[in-house]
Amino acid sequence: MAESGRCDLAPLSDQRVQDWLEAAEADADRRGLPELKPALRRIAQATARLRAADWNNLVLSSED
Repeated sequence: MAESGRCDLAPLSDQRVQDWLEAAEADADRRGLPELKPALRRIAQATARLRAADWNNLVLSSED
């Protein structure tokens, strides 16, 4: 959290989403749960799309 009490919503880059997905898929494999991988991919895609949405720029600029 920022000192103002608000959460910092730093943009989550495509690479960070990909890094998360790779780690999550590896964890699913370690736990013997490969059936989770399609859901993890969908979560990563949705996260990337939400983070890339134009409304994020409006929210971040209104906090200044």
